[in-house]
Amino acid sequence: MTSTAKLKKKRTERKTTLVKEHEDKQLQKGNNVAFLNRIRMDSKNPIRKAVAQRIFEAKLKTTVEVVNSLPDGRAAEYDPKTDTIRLTKQSQDEETLMHEYTHAATIDVINKYETDQLDKLTDDQQAAVVHLEYLMDESRKSLAEKFPNAYEDLNEFVSNAITNEAFQNALGKLSIPVSESIVPEETSLWTNLLQAIAKILRIPGLLREGNMSIEALAAFDKIVSAPPKVALIERPCQLENPL
Repeated sequence: MTSTAKLKKKRTERKTTLVKEHEDKQLQKGNNVAFLNRIRMDSKNPIRKAVAQRIFEAKLKTTVEVVNSLPDGRAAEYDPKTDTIRLTKQSQDEETLMHEYTHAATIDVINKYETDQLDKLTDDQQAAVVHLEYLMDESRKSLAEKFPNAYEDLNEFVSNAITNEAFQNALGKLSIPVSESIVPEETSLWTNLLQAIAKILRIPGLLREGNMSIEALAAFDKIVSAPPKVALIERPCQLENPL
């Protein structure tokens, strides 16, 4: 093999380095947004990419740890007491990570709402949680049997609505009255996430049509905030390994 051929081979090998290997090295260096950066920059799922960008903009302090295993065979978990996402080595995929990041971005607001600490929430955050409860109740009869994990509680509903592609598609086939939509009528009031979704779906004039999947994304957009240093929720949010 000539020196030129060897050089070409080395370059090719560098380009095909596994994503997980790169992220593992970044985590070891203390770069806790390594996975999130990869998703917001390179994901082939445009909605997931836009959501990852929104979470990145929230500037969470969440720590990400890759572990050999978790109790009860769980694939991943979010621990609000330490603001830590733990992933098993076999579960370093976009959907699993974004599921836990959604918990990290929303769990504190939902907890404050459910424990009547409304004075610690903005009007938009309160309205967003109420809207998510409404979407959960309205869709339960149609989807709970097929997606039981999504209806365990409000935290699981929002994480599945934001990150589970199959559940998103199912929600997208359901609608609420336009009068109940949380999407602003004036497009000038749309956030970067809503604008991105409208561009992705190529339906700027129809974004405010009551589509439940879009409504969940809009509510998530309003609710996002970083968890406090001392969380009030006792049990970790868990994602089980699929059968």
